[in-house]
Amino acid sequence: MLINKQLKKSIFFKSDENNQNINKNIDIISSENNNIDNNDHQKKHTENQIVIKKAEYYKPILAVLNRHKPRRIPIWFMRQAGRYLPEYRELRKGFKSFIDMCLNKDASVTAALQPLERFDLDGGIVFSDIMILLYALGIKVDFIEGEGPIVGQLGKDYQVNDFKKYKLNDEVIEKVVIAIKLLSAVIKFTHPNVTLIGFAGAPWTLFCYMLEGKKSSNFFNALRFLYENYEDSISILNILSDHIVNYLSYQIEAGVEVVKIFDTWAGIVPFRLSRAVIFNPIKNIVSKLKTLHPNIPIIVFPKGISNQYTKFSMYEVSAVAVDGTADVEIKNIAFYDRCAIQGNIDNILLTAKHDNETMIKIIAHAYHLLKNVPTDRLIVNTSHGLLPQTSIANVEFLISIVRSYR
Repeated sequence: MLINKQLKKSIFFKSDENNQNINKNIDIISSENNNIDNNDHQKKHTENQIVIKKAEYYKPILAVLNRHKPRRIPIWFMRQAGRYLPEYRELRKGFKSFIDMCLNKDASVTAALQPLERFDLDGGIVFSDIMILLYALGIKVDFIEGEGPIVGQLGKDYQVNDFKKYKLNDEVIEKVVIAIKLLSAVIKFTHPNVTLIGFAGAPWTLFCYMLEGKKSSNFFNALRFLYENYEDSISILNILSDHIVNYLSYQIEAGVEVVKIFDTWAGIVPFRLSRAVIFNPIKNIVSKLKTLHPNIPIIVFPKGISNQYTKFSMYEVSAVAVDGTADVEIKNIAFYDRCAIQGNIDNILLTAKHDNETMIKIIAHAYHLLKNVPTDRLIVNTSHGLLPQTSIANVEFLISIVRSYR
């Protein structure tokens, strides 16, 4: 697939050297495409298709997710585009609203490419946020510095019957799709071995924000509503599941090669309720997605559920992302026959001062993971997203450890 002239018209931010490099690569691609005359166009198009298909065959993340031995152990990071990068901070200055930045195709593509330009990574993730789906449904969403997302509350700003009528906003979805198409096209040419990952929040996590209105240590209001209004709660989770299927389908059709479902607040759910509000909704999403897109690999991230993560091997997921509460020493052959593991280097460790002591700890964490998980069933990542305090030197060092492991 060739990038057309529209790409050249796209204005990318040039706030620093890294963003200039991204822009330079895109300009080169656009220039090459514009120099192809009509007689050679079809030949060049065919040649590029062959190159892309060959490159995709060797993509380490796709190899692991499709039960093939990767040519190298894949690594990428949750929130790898973020405030720990100076080029990201410079880019962010251009927007008053984080949502505006997410929905601006030039900014979102530039942000997604920044870590790929800086680090030797195997995965690129769409620059967005799990709250975008709620925003697309018409629910008020703001991001406050130091507080995170502030969301319109169910029962206060809108009622259950109102929510049942909400539909995904076409204009918002179109902006998401356009950005993904552009990002996919650029990555195919500038980083052909990188796998593009799309994502959405899980029903339970979105439900928590809808009931609480913001981040909470225990999401008291969400759990109380669940106990007092169980049938309505399950209905809301089911409706969210359908919206998530549609939202991820748009991303898949736009060009993402893997989708990930983030259940950030799965760990607060009492064990006896976990099947109803964590496992069943995700199982429902996976089943419907596989019907629509049978070849798409799906990663789930049920943060904080400890060793319950092995239950996901009973579903059609390709990998389970695990955090620091999970025991990766479990030698579960049945699990690895069905699922890969993604994780689980402590993200806080990477914020420590970059010195010999920290490097020794990073080596220990990495080797514990590399020695306990079959390397053909492993995608190295962190226990959660990279933090603003993350040391770039620590990230580079961790990548070098994974690259040198034999």
